[in-house]
Amino acid sequence: MAMPHTLDIKIPLPPGPLANYIARALSVDPELSKDSVLRSFSCSQDMLEIHYSATSARMLRVAVNGAFESVRLCVSVAAELSPEVLDMELVESGVKG
Repeated sequence: MAMPHTLDIKIPLPPGPLANYIARALSVDPELSKDSVLRSFSCSQDMLEIHYSATSARMLRVAVNGAFESVRLCVSVAAELSPEVLDMELVESGVKG
């Protein structure tokens, strides 16, 4: 089946292995609509990259919304388990104290 709708997402994350951890955690969950949506993860430096292909714009939107929710959850868990990982990024960017 043709997948004419594509989207590449690049999400910057704090220095360290967080991008790789998130990619590994999310890649084990298959897409709910396997026939309509294809997804792949990769990491380069501190960037999480997600590539989507879908049969329709609607299917792409639904899949991407789910991905952002999952990434948000992973970052929240990382912040709870290891707050210094995200605090370091905020200090370096001048956002915090």
